[in-house]
Amino acid sequence: MAVVSAVLMLSIGLGACTRCASARPFDSYVDEPTTLDAVEEFDDPPAVVAKIVKGSKQSTSGGGGCGHSPACIILLPVIVGEMAFPARYKEATITRDGSLVYEGVFKHNGEFVRAKTWDATTERTLQLIALPRLGKRIVVEVGSAKLGPDGKPGPLVRTSVQSQVDLLTPYEALLGTTDDKKAALIEMVGVLGHDGIALASKKLADPKLAADVKTGFAKRLCASDKSVIETPADRKTLLGALGTPEPATTTASAALLCYSPTDAEELERARAFIAVVSRAICEGDEKSTGRIIADVLSWAGAPKKRVARGPESDPVRAVLHRALSACPAERRSFVHWMLGGEVSETELRAMLLAQSLAARVAMNLDVQNDAHHELLVAALELGSPARSVILKALTTRKKTTERELDVLVNAFQTEGMPARDRAFILVQFDKASAAQSARVIRRLSARLDDAKDDEKPTYRVALAVLGRKDQQLAAARALVSYRRCVPDSGVAALGSTKPRSSANPTARAPRAKAVRSPECGVVRPRLHINANTVFDLRSLLGFGLATAGCDHDELFRAVELAAAEPNATRASICGEPPPK
Repeated sequence: MAVVSAVLMLSIGLGACTRCASARPFDSYVDEPTTLDAVEEFDDPPAVVAKIVKGSKQSTSGGGGCGHSPACIILLPVIVGEMAFPARYKEATITRDGSLVYEGVFKHNGEFVRAKTWDATTERTLQLIALPRLGKRIVVEVGSAKLGPDGKPGPLVRTSVQSQVDLLTPYEALLGTTDDKKAALIEMVGVLGHDGIALASKKLADPKLAADVKTGFAKRLCASDKSVIETPADRKTLLGALGTPEPATTTASAALLCYSPTDAEELERARAFIAVVSRAICEGDEKSTGRIIADVLSWAGAPKKRVARGPESDPVRAVLHRALSACPAERRSFVHWMLGGEVSETELRAMLLAQSLAARVAMNLDVQNDAHHELLVAALELGSPARSVILKALTTRKKTTERELDVLVNAFQTEGMPARDRAFILVQFDKASAAQSARVIRRLSARLDDAKDDEKPTYRVALAVLGRKDQQLAAARALVSYRRCVPDSGVAALGSTKPRSSANPTARAPRAKAVRSPECGVVRPRLHINANTVFDLRSLLGFGLATAGCDHDELFRAVELAAAEPNATRASICGEPPPK
């Protein structure tokens, strides 16, 4: 049962096989059985015996002992999942004079999946391959292994698909027309292996090829599954094409994963890609720099511990630091720190105030660490561009300090501060001790009279959070006086969102269920308030009144009655407080 060298085309006719009624057609380039009917035709006891049994994923049979076991199967990179290991299948075997010569796996509907064959010297692996980009399904030999004196197979050697069927010609035509060149390139190289390298390299080196195609191919080539490429020489050829002309930053950072960060020679070969990535780190904005650093860390490995300045802890960090020597001082310190190096407190302070670095640095500091906490509070006091990041981080601490409260009070009074940031500050106010609350109340009360009308509700909410329950109705009246009611024409437009505050007219409102009030057409959100909610003024009011003792339904009535009944009391709105 040897594989014939000449191509034998067998188009499977579905109508002729009732058990294959739902099987899909394919072209076969092998002479071994690829249907269950063909297997049964070999049955000629006692010399030749053919059997077909229902299998399970754990089953094994004699001879090859492979059954459905992945360990015994050679798979091209394009063969994955259900295609290679169907949940329901049938196993076919043929023995000649007691020796296994064929073992095949078919889907429950009779569709061929794969097979192994044996003769006196060789074990061969046959496989159904789907080529969706070409619109083809083919069965070919994908690998073979020589049998030793003990009958056991040696190492599997991949068999050239191109030697059995010409796929280069249709792939070349496809790459000239398809919009999805990335998928076509990946499929071609995965199926053809070495035979597809020259064509892939030609396309990748084309300066007109879009950067996202190169980047996507580089990720597939260099990520965890590196079986796409058969030899180091083929990989080197493709990487050379990816670097010609000078690649985009995303392509370069993806290509780095093809090189070992612990091998000096590999790092030397990666020099061109490292140069592109280093320049982007030096010159990019905060978002792109952070993303590139994340890519570099996924390649170099996150630092296990901080190391002092001096000789770097491993080859990749030494190479990166040399490449980044021309960066501005702040960027150099930033990269050194992100890669696991120690930096001074002065350097960290400078980075927390740098427009392009502040947020990334703030996110990587541990607010539970007292030293880092002090740095973040100091940066907030100095007007760090990472204010929102810092305020959100502070809410994760269980207690607040005197210094932090002083800085937060000053920040709270910043005119036009987004309501989201003020909400984070309210969370910290709510943690203050009685003595701390008294100090903050005095400061905010002194500022209340001078505040603009659209800021007054926020101050009253803060005072309510700090324990001034007498401020709840004043907060409601201030808000209603400022907002009034939403006109009927605006209700439909608002949908399930709340009105935005003038303090932050572009802020996105939190998700909420809206209820139209018949009194004036105002949209009343049912709030679920926590530190991560995107607050607007109405959210702040809800937080304040709920803290002061009103539940949500009472809160909404408070807003409405504050407009309708200027002399309403707490008792008439929220009811008498429960006895202590």
